Amino acid sequence: MADFKRLMVIWTRANNDRAVTTIDFSTGAPDQEGAVEALFDTLWANNKQNAHPNTALAEYRWYGHANGPPAVGGDWGPTFRSILRSVPGTAATAALPPQCAIVVTEVTPGFMRHQGRMYFPIGCAHNLTADGRITTDTVNQLVGSCVTFYNACYALGYIPYVVGSTAGVRAIYNPHQLRANNSWDIQRRRGYEQATHVQTTNITHL
Repeated sequence: MADFKRLMVIWTRANNDRAVTTIDFSTGAPDQEGAVEALFDTLWANNKQNAHPNTALAEYRWYGHANGPPAVGGDWGPTFRSILRSVPGTAATAALPPQCAIVVTEVTPGFMRHQGRMYFPIGCAHNLTADGRITTDTVNQLVGSCVTFYNACYALGYIPYVVGSTAGVRAIYNPHQLRANNSWDIQRRRGYEQATHVQTTNITHL
């Protein structure tokens, strides 16, 4: 029976904050975690110019199940592989607030409710259009890199999937498209952990 594996990509941020990108795979192939990591290294290398140096690719963590994937939100158990990285972004422009993200949607055929989402902590001043949207080049570069990554994972026998249910029956669905648009996704829980400056001024006429 195929193995089911979860790759959790850990990103470090300023003020000890972290961000996570999660990708699930089904595979009956020999272990190829190192090869998948190398492919993601390339994905990041092709997009790190759009991330501030305070954001760094920091770690790959792998989890696995032998007899099927856990339910959505279920426990994957302990990490079976952890590989450290230290590859910061290289953008020379100011960072956007950390809750700003580009989200790539994993589109599954005919099942709008069964689409996955991958969060990427990418966003600096040079990625903004005049009206505050994401530049076309930034979106296209990220989606193209993700498609290249997915196609290469398929070639390794690591098949990306999304868990969903139809008529109450849980099943896995393989994405056939990846999609992102030019609107920033707001991840409120990924805001600044604490303020670094507070200004308080007395009202003197009271």
